Amino acid sequence: MYTHNTDTGIVTLDSSGEQVAPSASPTDAAFVAYNEWVLAGNTPTQYTPPHTSNPPPVTQSQMRLALEQLNLLTAVQTAVSSASQSVQTLWNFTSIFERHDPNVIALGAAVGQTPAQIDALFALAGSL
Repeated sequence: MYTHNTDTGIVTLDSSGEQVAPSASPTDAAFVAYNEWVLAGNTPTQYTPPHTSNPPPVTQSQMRLALEQLNLLTAVQTAVSSASQSVQTLWNFTSIFERHDPNVIALGAAVGQTPAQIDALFALAGSL
């Protein structure tokens, strides 16, 4: 029913995304309803935003060598062949890969990699 963001302390109503706490007014209807809900013994869902690392960009050779070491190169090449034109262009012609490029994120997800695994891939690639 409610979600508490552990980083910001903001509580939102799940159905609408409306911020209910902290509130500018203790008499705000949504804030009052939230407090009554908590006093009835309920607990909001705890949400911790994902780790946001910002590793440096890696070269195409570093990325391909890292994927090869992790036995992911063939899976990525297969995913690229059925991906959008922008992903195919990125894979075939870019000189660097950036961790937070939406195409990199989508490609990682397409081969079953979690954000933490993509971070680890960039760390490995950066070390090569």
